Amino acid sequence: MAQTIKHFSGVQWTNKINNIINPNSFNDVKNNSTINKTKNSKILGKKEAINIINKKLSLNINDNNTGYSSINALVSQWSFNISNTKFDNDYYIILEDQGDKILYYFYLKNETIKEPKKIFNQRNDNRVQNKSIIIIPKHDKSFANNWQGNEFSLIKYKILEIKY
Repeated sequence: MAQTIKHFSGVQWTNKINNIINPNSFNDVKNNSTINKTKNSKILGKKEAINIINKKLSLNINDNNTGYSSINALVSQWSFNISNTKFDNDYYIILEDQGDKILYYFYLKNETIKEPKKIFNQRNDNRVQNKSIIIIPKHDKSFANNWQGNEFSLIKYKILEIKY
């Protein structure tokens, strides 16, 4: 059973393994504690975000051609992995800011990114290979991923912001 601890800022922290969590400690995260942070807001999730975009723009994007991320509450950033082969086709990205209740929708035309391994950090563990790791700080209004001096900004691919 999960415990909920109210932090001094009023933010709810839930520890799913029944240990008390110090919300300011990254050691809890490094030790694989599962933490949920809710800020009086609900994460829509990928499926619902796709449905909103499809309805608003009369599109038919789906789980296979769309990347999605909500803001990581601990470090205030979006992060997700994309298979490098996805960049060969049209690809859509939805970033959810659940605190401000905004969906950011981006469209990358096929082969916009021809060599993702040169632009993005790569997952090279045994379980997952040939995937790009994309990390975008919330405060960066150009929606830029910066890895080893290779900056890739999504801003010119932004199609729409939707308040929900």
